[in-house]
Amino acid sequence: MDIKTLSFSNDTLVVKPLCTALVARNAADFAVSVLPLLQEGRRLEIDLSSVGHLDGSGVGALISCRHAMRRLGCMFMLTHVQMHLAEDLEACGLQALLVPPAEVSAAPYWMQ
Repeated sequence: MDIKTLSFSNDTLVVKPLCTALVARNAADFAVSVLPLLQEGRRLEIDLSSVGHLDGSGVGALISCRHAMRRLGCMFMLTHVQMHLAEDLEACGLQALLVPPAEVSAAPYWMQ
């Protein structure tokens, strides 16, 4: 899967999947593309502004990235999450992974 590196500064890497859906057909490729970018002490932001659909495989890929970042002692966040996706993730019982900020509409969700 193609991902775009949007910026890297202050130990924060911002990547954006170049797809409209993170689903079974591309979720494993997403994880394979992102995992080599992970480094100790770095923060990873995944810009999901172009992603309008997630299935279980897509959620699994995000959780895999989260676990890898956690092993490295790093911070992982999802930015520009469309409201319906955030609601779907919460409806699936993943609110423990998503910590919404005070202003939900434009702010990131941090996965702890």
